[in-house]
Amino acid sequence: MVRNVIFILLVFFLASCSGITTRHGYIPSEAELSTLEVGETTTEDVLGNIGNPAFVNEEYGTTWVYIETKQFNRGIRKAETTERNVVVLSFDGNDTLANVETLGLENGRTVRFTQRVTKTYEGRLSVIQQILRSFGNFGSGALIAPAERQFDN
Repeated sequence: MVRNVIFILLVFFLASCSGITTRHGYIPSEAELSTLEVGETTTEDVLGNIGNPAFVNEEYGTTWVYIETKQFNRGIRKAETTERNVVVLSFDGNDTLANVETLGLENGRTVRFTQRVTKTYEGRLSVIQQILRSFGNFGSGALIAPAERQFDN
C-alpha cells in the first residue's frame, strides 16, 4: 500500500515538472499577408480579410498592430517568452495601406514599468477625522437641493 502511494506521488511530481506552452494573440498568416497590396488595400479590405488588430495607434497616422506571443512555463517558475511575432500595418491619410512590417522577439525591447501608489490616509484616520476632513471639499452650491437649482434660469 505504501509503495503504491509513493509511486502515485512520484508520478504526479514528475508530471508537474513538464512544461506548458501557451500562445496568446493572433497574427495573419503569410497567405493572408500576401493578399495585401501597398497603395491599394484599404482598411475595410484588411478588416474583411484579416480581422481586427490587437490595437490601433492613431498618433502619427493610422497604425494597426497584430501580436502573437508564445510562452513556456515550467512548474512554479516565471513564464519565459520564447517567441513573439508582430505585424504592423501603416495606413496613409486616405486609409490606404502604406507599409507592412513584420517584427520578431529579437526586435523587441524590455520596458520597465514603475509602480507608483497614491498614498491615502483613510486607513490611518478614524471615521470622525474623515468626516471632519470632508467639510471643506464642497462649495455652497452643493447645499442647495437639485430641484431648486433647476428653476434658476
